[in-house]
Amino acid sequence: MNISTIPKKLKLILSKSKLNQLGKVTGFTKRERNITIFQLVTSIICALGEKKNVYLSDILRSFNQLTAQNVRYKPFHNQLSKPELADLMREVTNRVFTHWVNNL
Repeated sequence: MNISTIPKKLKLILSKSKLNQLGKVTGFTKRERNITIFQLVTSIICALGEKKNVYLSDILRSFNQLTAQNVRYKPFHNQLSKPELADLMREVTNRVFTHWVNNL
């Protein structure tokens, strides 16, 4: 894979508008609040990409650092505890594999 195609594929899959729309399609969000789908998915990916993260509060710290917000633990946990989060992340993963992995 050419190194210049990586940003293009990332923008195709993880763009702000596409992720926020996917959140509505999967039923995760009905209206946008302080925690948008784009911010949530990006912070989850970044936090889980680091090996030192062990707790949900580590994901919250990553979220607050990336978004320059001061979201408290309870509202953030309420978002993570939604059953639709599994559907959302499954769809994000499916899209990554569909666009990223080359068909043999």
